[in-house]
Amino acid sequence: MITQSTIDSLLWAVLEEPDRDDVRLVYADAIDEAGETERAAYIRERVLEPYGKLHFTAGAIGMAEPWRSPEKRRFLDASGTVHRGFVVGVEISCEYFLKHAETLFSEQPITEVRLTCRRPHWMRSRRSDMQFWHWAVGLEDRTYGNVDGLPNCIGEWLPGLRIDKRGNLRELRHDSEEAAFWALSVACVAWGRELVGLPQIEPPQVGG
Repeated sequence: MITQSTIDSLLWAVLEEPDRDDVRLVYADAIDEAGETERAAYIRERVLEPYGKLHFTAGAIGMAEPWRSPEKRRFLDASGTVHRGFVVGVEISCEYFLKHAETLFSEQPITEVRLTCRRPHWMRSRRSDMQFWHWAVGLEDRTYGNVDGLPNCIGEWLPGLRIDKRGNLRELRHDSEEAAFWALSVACVAWGRELVGLPQIEPPQVGG
């Protein structure tokens, strides 16, 4: 008889290496043996067949969705994507993300995060016609001009972050809004994985 400890260890292996399908299949075999037949079959089907990502919307998730075990009914206030049997992306408010990140990252191999209430600051260079986007770090829930600030705990993980001569955090400027959102997703995933003790992973390419 398979133990809950073994199942938990196999789930952790899925979280550690989100790209490995073989680990997901071993986990599916384990929960199948433990009686979660429907969910196990769902994971196998989604791993072995060439399905794309499935989108779910906030408040519209059935309580019997097979990609979630009965005791882990989360994401009711989030939208996102399910891929290869697990939640891999969430679209969520900053407040909800900060409150529930530990739970989210300890249950699902999340590799993409979109904070729905945060937008990057758009600027145009004074010396040229170039425009760029960046994030205001460390302003928590305050606003700076027309930009929403990011909490330090997330902002510190932004790619290209540096400290200027005054000791202020300065984030890399991005040539598109898409690139800025990509950087924020990378930061959220890195912070979430650090929070639960998972190793860091190679971030996806912009637009990937």
